[in-house]
Amino acid sequence: MFPPQQPPPQDPSMMMPPPDAGTLPPAEGQDPSMDMSQMMPPEEETPEEAPAPQPIYETEEARILSILIDDYLLQDQGPRDLNMKEWRKHFNYWEGLQYTAWDAGSQQWKTPEQILDEDPQSDIDPSIYAKVVNIYKAHGEILIGALSSGVPTVRFFPLDADDHEDIQAAKSRSKLSELIQRHNRSKLLMMKALYLLYNCGMVACYNENKTDFRFGSYTTPVFEDIEVINQSSYCPQCGAEMAPPQQLPQGEPLPPPQPGMCQSCGYQGPPEQDNQPGSIQMQTGETDNPKNRETLEIYGPLNVKLPLYVKELVSTPYICLEDEFPVALLREIYPEFADKIQSSNLGSYDTDMRIPSVYKGDIPDEMCTVQRFWFRPWALNLYQRDQDTIKSLKEQFTKGIYCVRINDNLIVEIVQDSIDDHWTLADNPFAETLHAPPIGRGMVPLQDIENELDNLTLETIEFGLPELFADPKTLDFTAYQRQEIRPGQVSPASASAGRSLGESFYEVKATTLSREVDMFAERMNNRQQFVQGTYPSIYGGTQEGGSGTAREYELSKASALQRLSTNWTILQEWWAQVMKKATDSFVKHMKTDEKMVQSKGSNFINVWIKQSELIGQVGEVAPEIAEPFPISWTQKRDVLLNLIQMKDPMIGSVLGHPENAGLIASVIGLSELHIPGDDSRNKQLWEISQMILAEPQQTGQMGPDGQPQLMPSIPVDPVVDDNMVEAEICKSWLRSEVGIDAKANNPGGYMNIMSHLKMHEFFNAQAAQQQQQQEQDSKNPPDKGGDNTQREGAVE
Repeated sequence: MFPPQQPPPQDPSMMMPPPDAGTLPPAEGQDPSMDMSQMMPPEEETPEEAPAPQPIYETEEARILSILIDDYLLQDQGPRDLNMKEWRKHFNYWEGLQYTAWDAGSQQWKTPEQILDEDPQSDIDPSIYAKVVNIYKAHGEILIGALSSGVPTVRFFPLDADDHEDIQAAKSRSKLSELIQRHNRSKLLMMKALYLLYNCGMVACYNENKTDFRFGSYTTPVFEDIEVINQSSYCPQCGAEMAPPQQLPQGEPLPPPQPGMCQSCGYQGPPEQDNQPGSIQMQTGETDNPKNRETLEIYGPLNVKLPLYVKELVSTPYICLEDEFPVALLREIYPEFADKIQSSNLGSYDTDMRIPSVYKGDIPDEMCTVQRFWFRPWALNLYQRDQDTIKSLKEQFTKGIYCVRINDNLIVEIVQDSIDDHWTLADNPFAETLHAPPIGRGMVPLQDIENELDNLTLETIEFGLPELFADPKTLDFTAYQRQEIRPGQVSPASASAGRSLGESFYEVKATTLSREVDMFAERMNNRQQFVQGTYPSIYGGTQEGGSGTAREYELSKASALQRLSTNWTILQEWWAQVMKKATDSFVKHMKTDEKMVQSKGSNFINVWIKQSELIGQVGEVAPEIAEPFPISWTQKRDVLLNLIQMKDPMIGSVLGHPENAGLIASVIGLSELHIPGDDSRNKQLWEISQMILAEPQQTGQMGPDGQPQLMPSIPVDPVVDDNMVEAEICKSWLRSEVGIDAKANNPGGYMNIMSHLKMHEFFNAQAAQQQQQQEQDSKNPPDKGGDNTQREGAVE
């Protein structure tokens, strides 16, 4: 930051006018008394160079914002440091680093290996602390697996149930939320959220709309103004128009007028022409544009900072997202500050807590700490020394301020942005603030007890062998060690005077493990399940005690899941708000209609999300009420098998519907199982995907309803087709949202499928008549020998 260099001072003598500049002889016809300076052309004024813009990090706004960042972060630094210490410990426990000691000097948890590396003279043996049975992680994975088996279903409600546009917008947003979940691999996000809740107790989601070619592209036409000649042709006699107007390109020779006849007066001959220059817009090409996508990012309290006292998001003055990035990447993002972006010495308390454990206490090189800060407008009131600048900032950033600071001193970006548009934090009703206690906190002491019990048992087995002592006067140890032990070996030994040979040897009693240890371990195992609610019935483990019947197992499983449902409810409410903000942002930045590909049998269909269907207003957004807990694949299979065993006619009709054929095969888990009607369903779905792109043709005949008969683009084959199954598939498609949308926006394709359905129904009715006729014939067989009554009478 050096001041700009000034140009060297000029010599005054060099600025003097040349000698005799004012004694030149006057030109011919010029008044000698005229001042020569008036005859000289005016000197051109050299434009002044615009001053270079002030770098953003040198502005008064950046200085004030940097002060505010430091002041706000300093308020909670003490208690936050204590919490980060616990959070880092929980992450270490998850990764199996459970024998650690806190080093006050480096402010880090250190393993026995790290302590021995720093102090080789230490008497620590790392092998003693290497044996860990990680039940902390095991119970956490059980909880995460049970709660992440399904993503919460979000339901959008219209603002006005009587407004068609609001209803359509609510339905379209539900589809849009499903598309966003697909784009962001929502099941993995749910697993990470549970991982953070288990170890830290707080989870935050950041949604942002990004535009990039990696999300795909769309084309837009390019229009340009083209110069043309507007040519009009009229009759020279009556002035009537003899030919339609033409637009001819400028710069090319105009064609001669062609003879014609006036329709008004009958004139025959060449018309008069009027050529006027003009311009029109014409498409000259297309351009590729990147598509946008709503991205979701999950963070924990090691990265997200906000005051510890905050109970709800609207009460926080700021949110800080802090993380480490490579220097090269930051120079690519902010090239105008490339020379100012230098690697920092990652050694602060916060950065040490975020360094992954794979670094084994080392520090990554060429990294910078980046703080992304969101301020609410009222958060600026903390700074009272320059009210004019604060007032200016509030007027300029009415929604809030977003700024980026690198390495605690370089602010590189200041824009307007709102906390509430991007951030969603889980609200735990069992916590005093948004910083809720970790779910796995209760497992830490139980894990320590487990480690102590396992190590005690193992040490007892390893070091509990009996030890024998002998009198060296009785046994020659040197000679004994040199000889080879063989069966029937005889070694020389002499007893001491007055003592027997046996009295010269002493064997230490072997150490035995107390019977209380196994009982205590069993009691701890039960407590682990009780504390976390991760009973064996959740993950299919062996149930302790009881009769072991299927009914008892189901009751135990329902009770265990009910225990975990509190955490599931927290996730449901949090995810509903995440989807609301994500869909709001996506709709705001939506550039084209979006489509979502769904599987339908062995085929696929496009589900469109149109901008025109999102103009309505949405009211409440809530998780699905009828979804108390996610259902796993195993649970779906059990439910299906129970329904089949009930043998209820109504349930049987539901399970036997052709649309459920593929689902039954997938849930049972036998993909090679052939279900009658599934092939016909897949065939009909493929035909629908082709017929929606075409239109039916008229046959020239009238149907029973008085309407012209239509022939579908794909006719029905009465020999091969299963008309009953394929007719049901057509009806299901026509009644679906995709079919209703096609009826409004693709009536030709809709009628094509409708005519195909009518052909299936015609052959169904024909087959039913034939079957009815056959049944009647079987009941009344034809009489080949005459009237039976008459024949019987003749016999009598």
